[in-house]
Amino acid sequence: MYAGRIAELAPANELFRAPLHPYTQGLLRAIPVPGVTKRGSQLPAIPGRVPGLIGTMHGCAFRDRCELASEECASSPVPRYAHGSDGFVECFMAAPGEALQ
Repeated sequence: MYAGRIAELAPANELFRAPLHPYTQGLLRAIPVPGVTKRGSQLPAIPGRVPGLIGTMHGCAFRDRCELASEECASSPVPRYAHGSDGFVECFMAAPGEALQ
């Protein structure tokens, strides 16, 4: 969930195996790996600032922090694509499955 919207939904094993939304990918990169991540090392961070939630938001709320963002990410509605067997991802840039909207 990002800025009050579900960015990606999938069964846990599918989400961890193949995250599609850039926000989900960034969150998973920031998880320390036991036995691999050195104690005290700096974890990867998602650059930028979380958008304000007051007012109307158009397009993808994550676009200002996304390394894949393009001009179309500012347009609405953001497409929803199938993710795995029982989920979806809302992203112009995610590797799309079957369009749901």
